[in-house]
Amino acid sequence: MSYDLQIWSVRPAPSSDVLPKPTTWIADGQLWMHERRDWQVVVGPSVKVLPEDVPETAAQALPGIGYLTELNLSPIDAPETARKFLSGSAAAIAKAIHGVVFDPQADQVTLPSGIKRFARPGASESTGVISMSWWFIEGPAARGEFGPLLDVLKAVLPEGLPRRYGSFEPPEHVFAETGREHFLTFLSEHLKGQIVVWYPSAPVAHVHLGLPENIGASKRGFRSAYFTLDIDAEVLSQAGWQTALKHLWHSLSHVLQPFYGDVRTLTGYRRNRGRYWLTRSTQRHPVTAWWWCGLPRGPAHAVVLGKPYDELWRAFADKAVAESGLLFADSDDWRVAQDAFEYVEEPPPDLRQVNQAGWPDVVPREYPVNWPFGPPRLP
Repeated sequence: MSYDLQIWSVRPAPSSDVLPKPTTWIADGQLWMHERRDWQVVVGPSVKVLPEDVPETAAQALPGIGYLTELNLSPIDAPETARKFLSGSAAAIAKAIHGVVFDPQADQVTLPSGIKRFARPGASESTGVISMSWWFIEGPAARGEFGPLLDVLKAVLPEGLPRRYGSFEPPEHVFAETGREHFLTFLSEHLKGQIVVWYPSAPVAHVHLGLPENIGASKRGFRSAYFTLDIDAEVLSQAGWQTALKHLWHSLSHVLQPFYGDVRTLTGYRRNRGRYWLTRSTQRHPVTAWWWCGLPRGPAHAVVLGKPYDELWRAFADKAVAESGLLFADSDDWRVAQDAFEYVEEPPPDLRQVNQAGWPDVVPREYPVNWPFGPPRLP
């Protein structure tokens, strides 16, 4: 039997260069072995893994994990010097490939020195956010069932869970004290037709969840349920975060079942003391809150379509990737100004927003010719 450690990492181990004291290791196929008279440590190859393979504790410690490297010490009752060599080797390898060390025997996760989930940036007078937004009229979330949404956030982006929440500012409830069930009950009792104050943690800048009293036509126009996550764009320059956010984008899309959603970089925010403030130069999403009035123009890093637009926008359907009833178009690199609309083309004029959205009592909304939701306004 052996004592085993696992390294769950963003990058694979490229060669023996990542091993401590590399000249003391011997190659044996894809394995590396460090042998002593009474014990040995073996390092296996880095294996590509899927997000569902990663232990929850490891995924919450580091974003974007994509590889597993295993270390084995045998025999299991090797002396303490061997255990120290094993743990030191694991820490050195994990630091080199941006990973976390998981001890299955103790069910314990350790971050090597210098490795952080998120390196918090300083104050800035002009910063950007990666804004993920979904609009939906059917599915569990549209019925006020938000448990699956919280499950995805906990697994992939725990910073998106509420640190504090309530009906006004500053919010009166502390999530760590009240817990998940109280928060779900609070949403069911206070969200419909209202706005819940939801304080996330860095790098998440804002969370907005809207569920109108009646989805569909109203006297002021058509209203849809919606969910928006704004995440500090600085994360895209930090290891693993782009991979994690793309996984989050697809996972939440399947939970929310939107008819439309997109990912955009919005600039012009002021970042100070962990808060993100609007300025005169802040860019806004062309769709305002729950006031849906047609497909918006780009640019967008990613777009998702569900019913009924998946059948109405055939050019998108022909080029997009189908996943469990949804259609996705993603740009390769969210750090640059790649536009998913350049690949699938802009929305057709008969489905597109007539004018950029604004608050309904400021800019009267018009609706496109091809409007698939019935009359948008009540008499």
